[in-house]
Amino acid sequence: MTQERIPVPPRSNTEQKVAARREGLAATREDKTPEEAETLAQKKAKLAQVLQRGMVADRLKVKNPDPDKVYEWIREEDTEMERHLALGFALEMEDGSTKNRLHDTGDNRCRVGDVVLMSTSVENYELIQQVRMDQKAKKSTLGKEEYLRRARSARPDVPILDPLGVGQKLGMED
Repeated sequence: MTQERIPVPPRSNTEQKVAARREGLAATREDKTPEEAETLAQKKAKLAQVLQRGMVADRLKVKNPDPDKVYEWIREEDTEMERHLALGFALEMEDGSTKNRLHDTGDNRCRVGDVVLMSTSVENYELIQQVRMDQKAKKSTLGKEEYLRRARSARPDVPILDPLGVGQKLGMED
């Protein structure tokens, strides 16, 4: 018993060109010097980065950051910018030698798309973070305090469990 061969359809013109290009690239890869192979590896790494997460992430990286400052990218809206200016942030300006002027509007702000770069001192930033943490802690205990007040005023004869001790801080004892 012999097996019949199934005829393979001829390759299309595009498939033939792609196959020839692959064979040519494979042959030229073997003939590369170490320096050429390194630049090829660098190009491949850059292409992989662009395909994976895009170049925008690299554009948002602050070049030559000052260690005494904290940087934030802020939406370029009047309310958002005024809020950050009131918090002590300042607009970061580009020097005139910057070549990347894709999103430039002529005012030398560090801009990518619809965001601008603002900075503040490390001390001011730490103070802002402390105030935010205090506000967050106050919000989390505010609901518990209100619950205890309502529960105790509705049924003063029924003991209420207070595992976090919020009632003691308020001067409410069972």
